[in-house]
Amino acid sequence: MIKKYAKYFVRFGFIVRGIVYVLLGIYGVKSAIGLSGEIKNTFDIVSGFNNLPFGKTILIFIFFGFIGYGSWGIIRSFFDPLNKGKDIAGITTRIGYFSSGVSYFALSVLPFHLIFSIDSVYSSGTKNIANLLNNFTGGFILIMILGLIIIVSGLGQVIYGLKEDFRNALIEVKSQNKKKIIILTGKIGYISRGIIYTILGIFFFKAGVVGDSIQAKDSSEILNWIWEKTGGSILLGLFSLGLIALGSYLIISSTVIKFKKIFISLSVSASGI
Repeated sequence: MIKKYAKYFVRFGFIVRGIVYVLLGIYGVKSAIGLSGEIKNTFDIVSGFNNLPFGKTILIFIFFGFIGYGSWGIIRSFFDPLNKGKDIAGITTRIGYFSSGVSYFALSVLPFHLIFSIDSVYSSGTKNIANLLNNFTGGFILIMILGLIIIVSGLGQVIYGLKEDFRNALIEVKSQNKKKIIILTGKIGYISRGIIYTILGIFFFKAGVVGDSIQAKDSSEILNWIWEKTGGSILLGLFSLGLIALGSYLIISSTVIKFKKIFISLSVSASGI
């Protein structure tokens, strides 16, 4: 019974995160074609729901969705249902899964605070992390290290997309058209997000090197930085379409993840603890 509901919980997490990525991409596309002058990040998207009718209800769904997706990261890290192994590459990948899980648990604090009208420090997204680290002794070294971690994570996502490793988490899809859509959206999505993460990491690393946390940027500022370059509108449009592709992949793949195999592996692993 627990396994049954756990599957739906994680699937719901995929759908919620996918919707957020689609919305991020839509705002980016609107900016690229001149319909909007504002590029939003995840925190902007989530906070915006608070001003809508039934906003609190929507935020409750988002909260549980982020918890569900965060749980997926922890499951992949500790129980290795995708068989990444215990070699250096496998451990590195599983650390990335763990980091993803923790980040979504942390992200769930925002809708939680909005639901209960609690003052939140989570107002500036990823960039706020640099400001927080700056308060510690040796904070700029920590910012540099975080920058390197983000760069490695970004490059890993690009490789993940190019190699189509995400296929390992999917069942064989009978419909060839559906299969092609899943693979195409996943590939474009992971590569696009990976490039954005890599640039984000470079700015974090630079902030640590020059000793100025203001140099660090969040995802929306990265897209703004791209937008301001020569041909930036085209690049912004392409990256935004990439985020829409990633969101679409998450939504579609929520129905075809190998949860039966994964939760059998989870049960066997848990019984040995």
